[in-house]
Amino acid sequence: CNKGMGAVETARILSNNKQFDRKTWYQAMTQVAGVDKFYYPGSGQEVKHEDESMFMGEEHDGAQAEVFNLEMHCVEPLPDNVNNLLKVTQQLEFTRSSLSSNAISNVPFAA
Repeated sequence: CNKGMGAVETARILSNNKQFDRKTWYQAMTQVAGVDKFYYPGSGQEVKHEDESMFMGEEHDGAQAEVFNLEMHCVEPLPDNVNNLLKVTQQLEFTRSSLSSNAISNVPFAA
């Protein structure tokens, strides 16, 4: 789950629900949760400020007007990320979302 960008994008595509918006999520993560570092998926390289437009790209409007129900599960073991996800889901009033902060590791507070 990390910062939730991929989850928001996937939810938007699969549900056709415009509530799931990358730009709004990104702005809430930076302004509400105070997140100042994002990383390219799978690379571990930090996204530089000038490259942040990757989070602001065209949204998937879709030709369908119907919004589909969706159940999606993300795993996030890091307590700081869990707290940030909670703040942002509350701020954006994702009322049908729930977040479980359970994870297993052999090192306390580490993934």
